[in-house]
Amino acid sequence: MATVLDAHCAGDRTVRGVGSPVLLLPGWCAASSGWGALLPRLEAAHSVITVDDRRALRVPHARRTRRIVAMVDDAVAVLDEAGASAAHVVGNSLGGLVAQALACWHPERVLSLVLLSTSLGTPSIPSSPVLLMDGLRRLVRTMDRGGRPVEERRLSVRHGAQLLAALGWCGLRSLPQVRARTLVIHGSRDRVVPLTNARLMANLVPGAQLLVIDGAGHLILTDAPEQVADGITEFLAGPPVWRDGLMGMLELSRAS
Repeated sequence: MATVLDAHCAGDRTVRGVGSPVLLLPGWCAASSGWGALLPRLEAAHSVITVDDRRALRVPHARRTRRIVAMVDDAVAVLDEAGASAAHVVGNSLGGLVAQALACWHPERVLSLVLLSTSLGTPSIPSSPVLLMDGLRRLVRTMDRGGRPVEERRLSVRHGAQLLAALGWCGLRSLPQVRARTLVIHGSRDRVVPLTNARLMANLVPGAQLLVIDGAGHLILTDAPEQVADGITEFLAGPPVWRDGLMGMLELSRAS
């Protein structure tokens, strides 16, 4: 395991497997272990770069409010340290916002883009307040079952800074500029980020594909690990087959 240090944070990164590089950007306060069944599937054909951003929250200079631009700089630093001039980028939830910005600001570093359970950032279409709070409570309870020490599980100001960073990203104007092949994957029962956001993102990115996994919620890596792994590995294996004259997104559906 190597450590990347720059002006913004310290983040652990690990490289596994051999092949074209894949950078995995985690969700809110998530550890690299949270990718679950996706890791061995990707490692069979790729050099997989995982990042553990929770450690970054504990360094003194990370007390400042985190911004998407800082997180993108960190992602570029991780690629540099891993010796990857470009990579397939997979972003989950908050990591999906970072992945979008990386694809827009550093297009030469992104071979393809996969967005999991994420949104447009500031202009996202929210759940009702009741559903949103219920979804966040479920999310926190599920994360707390991971057996981490209480001090690492406790919600804090530093954790909130990651969520506030999402306010600094707006995908409405940026996503149409993405030129990387893009796959959007979303659960039909996501109570934190409604499916409407995924459909809007897939419509904004030229030629994007949308894979809807029936019955999956916001924790899609836990709810439907094999379906997610199938979708991503198939997507990374090669370009999609388009019908002549097809415009906009191609929506697929895979039951969980």
